Amino acid sequence: MYNLLKLVIRALLRQKRFLFFSVVSLSVSLALVILTSAYYAYETSSDKYQSNYERIYRLVNTPKNQVRLDDQYYSTLLTGVTGIEKACRVNVFGSMLTSKDIVQRIDNLAIADSTFFDLFDYTILAGSKQHLLDAPNKIVLTKSLADKLFGKEDPLGKPVKINMVTTAYVSGIVDDIKKKSHFKTDAIVSLYTDKLPWSGGNFGNQNGTWKVKLYSYYLLLNKKVDTASVAAQIKATYNFPWYSFTPDIEMQPLSDIFRNNTYKDAGVSHLNKSLIWLLFSITLVVIIIAGINYINFSLSNLSAESKTVSILKVNGAHRNNMFRYYAVSGGLVLLLSFSVAIMLSVMALPYFNQLVGSGFHLSILTDISYLVPFLGVIIILFLFIELYPAWLFSGISPISLFQGKIVGKMRLSSFSRVLLVFQFVAAITLIASVLMIFKQIDYLKNKNPGFETSYLIKQDIHYSVRNPQTIKTYASELLKSPQILKLTLSDGVPFEIHSYSQHEINGHDVKYNHIDCDTGFFNTLNMKLVAGRTFFDSDKNVCIINEKLARECGFENPLNEKIGDYQIIGLVKDFNSMSMRQELSGVMFKPVSNYISNVTFRINGTNIPQTISTIEKTWKEFFPEYPFNYQFYDDIIAQLYEKEQKLADSISIIAGLALFLCCLGLLGLVLNMVENRVKEIGIRKVNGAKVSEVMTMLNKDFVKWVVVAFIIATPIAWFAMNKWLENFAYKTTLSWWIFALSGILALGIALLTVSFQSWKAATRNPVEALRYE
Repeated sequence: MYNLLKLVIRALLRQKRFLFFSVVSLSVSLALVILTSAYYAYETSSDKYQSNYERIYRLVNTPKNQVRLDDQYYSTLLTGVTGIEKACRVNVFGSMLTSKDIVQRIDNLAIADSTFFDLFDYTILAGSKQHLLDAPNKIVLTKSLADKLFGKEDPLGKPVKINMVTTAYVSGIVDDIKKKSHFKTDAIVSLYTDKLPWSGGNFGNQNGTWKVKLYSYYLLLNKKVDTASVAAQIKATYNFPWYSFTPDIEMQPLSDIFRNNTYKDAGVSHLNKSLIWLLFSITLVVIIIAGINYINFSLSNLSAESKTVSILKVNGAHRNNMFRYYAVSGGLVLLLSFSVAIMLSVMALPYFNQLVGSGFHLSILTDISYLVPFLGVIIILFLFIELYPAWLFSGISPISLFQGKIVGKMRLSSFSRVLLVFQFVAAITLIASVLMIFKQIDYLKNKNPGFETSYLIKQDIHYSVRNPQTIKTYASELLKSPQILKLTLSDGVPFEIHSYSQHEINGHDVKYNHIDCDTGFFNTLNMKLVAGRTFFDSDKNVCIINEKLARECGFENPLNEKIGDYQIIGLVKDFNSMSMRQELSGVMFKPVSNYISNVTFRINGTNIPQTISTIEKTWKEFFPEYPFNYQFYDDIIAQLYEKEQKLADSISIIAGLALFLCCLGLLGLVLNMVENRVKEIGIRKVNGAKVSEVMTMLNKDFVKWVVVAFIIATPIAWFAMNKWLENFAYKTTLSWWIFALSGILALGIALLTVSFQSWKAATRNPVEALRYE
C-alpha cells in the first residue's frame, strides 16, 4: 500500500495541470455543498434545542388559518381540558422601549403569561425564574437589549417605558437565543401589564380597552398523554358566539411551526422552502458538473497517465489493482479538494449568510443527523470520479499503452459530448432563470400600482400619540413649507393595511380591507375617482369603495348601496393595496376618526435632503420623545420583493460558479482534443492550412454542442420560469430575448475558453508535431 501511495503521489505531482484543474473544480463545488448543507441543517434545526420540543403544541384555527384565539378561552382550557401540564398565551408586536434618554425600537416585544419560561428554554442570567412574569408591569430583557438600555448599570428593578405610555420594571435578564427558533424576542412583558397595544383587528378599539383580546396559545402536554384526546377536548370546548363561521381548533406541533407557513403570525418566521429546494437543486447540478469535469480532465491527461498505467499492467496489475490505484488517486484528489473546500467555505460563510439572510455556523454539520447525508454526497462523488477512469484503462492492453495507440479508444467520445451538453444545459438554464427573475422584479417595482408613488413619503405615528389635534397641527405646519405639495392623514395606507372586516352581502360573505382617511387622501396619492365624490369634513357613516369590492358585492350601481351602516358615496379605480404576488383586494375607505397612524405627503423633489431636514425639524418640535421616521413609497415597494431579490442574487452567484466550472470542463475537453489531433494539425499546416482554418476546425464541434445544449435548455428554462411566475398575480412576459441572450452568453464564454487553446494549437510549429514521423 505504501508503494502504491508513493506511485500515485509521484504521478499526481508530474501531472500538475490535471491536479490543479481537478482540485479547483471539486473544491468550489464541495464548498457549495458544505455551505448549502450547513444552511439546511441550521434552518431545519428550528426549536430543537427546547427540552420539551416534542411536547409543545400551538393552537390554530384551520378554517381561517388563524393563530390568535380569544383570550377568554384560557380559563376554560386550564379547567376543562385534561392532559395539559402548562399553557401560555403569547402576543408579539413592535414597540419602543425607553430608559432615561435611551430609546430602542424592537420588532419583537412579547406579551406572555407567567408560564412562558416553563414552556420555553432560556438561560436566565439574572432574576428568579418563578418571579420573572408573576405580576403586572414586569419585563424580562435579553442581555444585548439590557446592555443597550442600561450600559454597565445593573438593570434589575429599573424602569423601562413601553411606547412612552406604560412603565414596566426589569425582573430578569436572559441570554440571547443563538440557535434557530420560530420566534425570537428581545423582551417579554407580563400579560397583565396595563395599557399595552393589544392586537385584535376589528375586535376592539384603539385606547387599550378591548372587548376581545387575541393571543397565540402554546401548550405543554403531560408526558405520554394521548394527543388525540386532548385535541378532541379542545374542539369540544372552544366555541364563541361572535364567530361568523364554525371554528375548528387543531394542535400544531412545535416541530411543524417553522416548516409550515400556512398559519401566519406576527414575529414568527418560517422556512423558505423555495430557497432551500433551489439551493439543493443547483448544488446537485454543480456537484455533477464537477464530477464530469474530473472525468474530462482525466481524458485530457491520457498521455501522461498511460505510461504509469502501462508499467502497472506490465508488472501484472489486474482490474482490481487498477481500481485500487484509481481509488487512492481519486481519494487523494478528493481529500485535497475537501481541505481547500473547507477553507473556501470559512471565507465565504459571512457572504453566504448575508445572501440567504441567515446566521448559521459550519459547526452545525457535526450533528450526526446532518453529517451522514453530507458524507453520502462525498462517497457518491468519490465513486463517480474513481470508477470511470479505472474502467477506461482496465480493458486496454499494456502494449497499446506503450505504443500510444489509445487515440481510437480514448478520443473524445459520445459520452464526453453528452456530459458537455449536460453541463451547458444546466448553465444556460441558470442564466435564463437569473435574467427572468430580474425581469420580473423590475416589472413588479415599476408596475403602476394604481396611484403615483414618485416623491411620496409615509410617516408612522405611534399609537400612543392619543391627541389627534396635535397630529393635525403638525400636518398644518408641514404644509407651510413650499417643499410639501400635498398631505393626508389616515389609519392605514396601501401595502400597510392593518384592518379588515367581513359582511354578508347578497347572500355571501365578503371580506375586505379598510382604510380610514381624511378629505385629501385620494388627491395626495393621485388615485382616480371613477364615480361619486370624495369625503367632506362633515361626513359620517359614509364610505368610498374600490371597483374590486363593488364587483365582489355584486353592486351594479354602488352609489345606491350600503355596506353595513355605511352609505357608499364614491367609487375609486382599483389599486394594489398588497404585494403584487396577490390578486387585487376589496378596500373600503371611511372618514378618519380620532385614531391616526399615518401621515403621507408628496414633496416637490427639487432638494430632497433639505426637505427631509425640514420635516425632521418639524417632527422634533411636536414629537420630541419619538424617533423621527419616514419611508419613500418606492423603497416600500422594493422591500415587498426582497425575497425575490435574494433569490435572484443567490442564483446569479451560483450560476456564475456553474458557468465557471463548465468552462473548466470545456478546457479539459479542448486540451484532450488538441493533444489527440496534434499530428493532424501539423499535417494540415504543412499543407498550407491557415491559422483561422485550423481554429475553425477545432471550434466548430464545441459551437455545435453548445447550440444543442441551448435547444435542450430553452424548454426546460421556459417551463421552470413559467411555474415560478405562477406565484404572482401580476407577471411579466417570458420574452424570447431572455433565452437568446442566455445562449449567446454561454456561447461567447465557451468560445473565449476554446479559442485561446485553439489559437495556441494553430500557431504551434508543425515540425514539433511531426519530428518523429
